[in-house]
Amino acid sequence: MSTKGDGCVIQRGNTWTVILSRTDRATGKRSRDYHSGFKTEREAKAALRKLLVAKDEGKYAAPHKGTVEDYIKNWLDKWAIHTAQAGTIERYEGAVSQIIAALGKIPIQKVTAEDINSVIVKLRKEYKPATVKLIYRVAKRIWTHAYKHGHIKRDIFALLDAPSVPRQEVEVLKDEEAARMLDALRGTHLYPLAVLGLTTGMRRGEMLALRWSAVDLDRGEALVRASLEQTRAGLRFKETKTARARTIALPPTTIAVLREHRRGQLELRMKLGLGKQPDDALVFSDHEGNPLPPNRTSMQFIEMMRRIDLPRIGLHDLRHYHASTLIAAGEDIITVSRRLGHANASITLNVYGHVMKTQDRASAIAESKIGSIFGSKAT
Repeated sequence: MSTKGDGCVIQRGNTWTVILSRTDRATGKRSRDYHSGFKTEREAKAALRKLLVAKDEGKYAAPHKGTVEDYIKNWLDKWAIHTAQAGTIERYEGAVSQIIAALGKIPIQKVTAEDINSVIVKLRKEYKPATVKLIYRVAKRIWTHAYKHGHIKRDIFALLDAPSVPRQEVEVLKDEEAARMLDALRGTHLYPLAVLGLTTGMRRGEMLALRWSAVDLDRGEALVRASLEQTRAGLRFKETKTARARTIALPPTTIAVLREHRRGQLELRMKLGLGKQPDDALVFSDHEGNPLPPNRTSMQFIEMMRRIDLPRIGLHDLRHYHASTLIAAGEDIITVSRRLGHANASITLNVYGHVMKTQDRASAIAESKIGSIFGSKAT
């Protein structure tokens, strides 16, 4: 046995173990933590020195002794809540439920890369590739957190490769389909929403969170600065996806539709005896001014698309038509990206690269140069 202050290293069979003594600040009780699996005494001593330094600096975290389920629930309740919004946490919960079902009762210290890989292989037979990748990403985030905080001894995800997802092109309405859709929606509460989606590229949540105070119909501008999210706890307004506001220019047709929509809102309020709209009234709301639930509104839209035998797309997907139209018309990708509210242009290229009209001009440029050198005319 080798000792050093509050810790020591001992040999157990063919491996070495670090034993670190510590005092619980809350109870004053002394306890020992065991860090095992070191191949040599030298490795164990090096690990002990690092642990003692971390302990002296107040950065030491005791190895987690609970199960995978215990750790994941603790991570969701005490860590994820500080970095993710309610809707995102609900998606996390749905994703990790598969990990809990498969590995929940196993101590997190004993989970291996092979265990995770076996779960992913099984899930690939049951779920879509994008769903499997989401589960993997959330699990990796949890295990990486555990490793960085010293709760587990190995970064098992460093030994794994993320599952691949085949590239899928977004479904975009054809011009004639968009026209049929608008004809079918005309006169319904979905019509102005569809027009706004087609002509601005706003996300569903952004349209449903838009307020008249952020719309200047005289100048033809809309300030996008919030989004409406539906969670198990109810509806909530939040920041846009990139947490940045953006101003979108409105085309004349959209301005006319919004003017008519607002006139209809005011007339309805007069009939119901509700009086003037408040300054912060929503552009899209029920007759009492309450926000429209995103999920229900989307389902109403999808049902209408089904009735007129058009592709099954949602309100959010109308932004794809807008983006594709701009790109096909030759609008620069930076402008398109800003209008859509993407964090950067590379995201726009990844999503809509297939609709870009690209020309390989390298050959023509090379021929022109070489032709000038040899005094011949490039063809």
